[in-house]
Amino acid sequence: MEDGAMPDDDTQATAQPAPEQEQVHEADQQSSPDQLGDAGKAALTAERKARKDAEKQLKELNARLQEIEDKDKSELERAQSRLAELEKQYGEERAQRLRLSVASQHAIPAEWMDLLTAADEEALTAQAAKVAQLVKASAAPEFARNPGQGAGSGEPVTPSVDSGRDLYRQKHSTT
Repeated sequence: MEDGAMPDDDTQATAQPAPEQEQVHEADQQSSPDQLGDAGKAALTAERKARKDAEKQLKELNARLQEIEDKDKSELERAQSRLAELEKQYGEERAQRLRLSVASQHAIPAEWMDLLTAADEEALTAQAAKVAQLVKASAAPEFARNPGQGAGSGEPVTPSVDSGRDLYRQKHSTT
C-alpha cells in the first residue's frame, strides 16, 4: 500500500483463505467416496443436493431481481419519454404564444400568421414588421369620397321635365 495506508482487516481476510477452509478442501480432494463409508456417502450426497438446491434458488432469485430491475427501468424509461413529450409540447405552446403576441402587436391578421416562422423573439419581431408591410400593401386602397360623384345628397335622382325646367330657370334667371 502507498502513502503508509494500512490495509483493512476485511481485505486481508478475503485475500487469504482461512486455514479451516484449506483443510476441508484438502480433505475433499484426498478422500474418495469409497473411504467415507455409508454415513459419509449419505452426508456427501445430501450436501451436494443441498448445494445444487441453493444454487438453483440463487439463480431463481437473481432472475427475479433482474425482472424487478427491468420493470423499474421500463417505468423510468416511460417517465423519461413522457417528460420529453411534455417538454416538446411546452416549447411548441410557448413559441405559438410568442407568435400570437408579436402578431397582435403588429396587427397581422390570422391568415398571415403562417409567415411568422422564427424561433426567437428578435427574429420574430423582424419578420412581423415585414409581414405587416405586406399586409398593408395588399389591402384595398381607401380613397377619399368625391362629393361630385354619385347621388351626393342621398335623394333619388329621377329626371323629369319639371326638374329640367326648374334647373334651367335657376341657371338663366335675370333677376
